[in-house]
Amino acid sequence: EIESMPTETLAEIDSLINQFLGIKEIRMSNIHNLFRRLQIVPRESDKPIDIEMASSGQMSTLPIVLIAKAWFGWHPEERPRFLHIEEPEASLHPWAQVALVNLLAYLVNHGMKLVITTHSLYILSAINNLLLAQEKLADKPLPNMPRPSIRLSPNQVAAYICTGGTVENIFDEDNQIDESLLGDILGNLETQFSRMMNYKIVWE
Repeated sequence: EIESMPTETLAEIDSLINQFLGIKEIRMSNIHNLFRRLQIVPRESDKPIDIEMASSGQMSTLPIVLIAKAWFGWHPEERPRFLHIEEPEASLHPWAQVALVNLLAYLVNHGMKLVITTHSLYILSAINNLLLAQEKLADKPLPNMPRPSIRLSPNQVAAYICTGGTVENIFDEDNQIDESLLGDILGNLETQFSRMMNYKIVWE
């Protein structure tokens, strides 16, 4: 049962949920004996709303939240060890993507193994920050830095890119994910923007 979760674990998960989904509470309301309705209480309200009325980002990531909360309620030997998530960034604001990475890292640090596919530079950058935080800060808590419970060690992370029918390792010798293939897209757009701004000024 969820009630068996340690108070500090429940508090940390709730904090991360509130941060990236804007959800203060998740409720199950009884319609009748055979049917229950999932509801959420938004961060700035006391009025529950049915999940069907939530944002697409909340609806798409709520299953991850429920798994995170239920996972700690199972006996350690009965917990599923693997979770596959396809594009967790879908419908999420960049800050929400970062906070979702924090929740997933918390699960990894408690023994869950994740396989994630993503096209999001924010996801990769957030993971890199958690790796760097562990390397530079160890377990020291500091304001405005990733909390120790979500920092990641290099032996917990692997990263690959699938392109042109091949798979390439992009986890480099500095224990960081090489973001350049996604970052190059942004760089190309910035270069294009700059050239257009200077059209008829320095080139034609």
